[in-house]
Amino acid sequence: MTESGARPRPRPAPAAAYCPADRLRTEEILTRTGRYMLGNLVTSVIAGLATAVWCAAVGVPYAAALPGIVGALVAVPAAVALGLLLDEFVLPHLDRR
Repeated sequence: MTESGARPRPRPAPAAAYCPADRLRTEEILTRTGRYMLGNLVTSVIAGLATAVWCAAVGVPYAAALPGIVGALVAVPAAVALGLLLDEFVLPHLDRR
């Protein structure tokens, strides 16, 4: 335990300690997560465009702002996934001296 009461993060093993299977697994995880992020981005754009068309056709006030809000809210799960990915795979490997 540290002075703040939090448990310290375990230090990652040196790169030489990882076996090739771990590297392949990590690469597969990063590839699948990247595809998920790209798919979510496309979904956000489609949702925003569909909302813009609908708002323009119906005559909704603030039709310019609503598609942006819809696109941003659809992208929330991707932002959470990116945060988890960074926390699990990137941040532990940074040198924090």
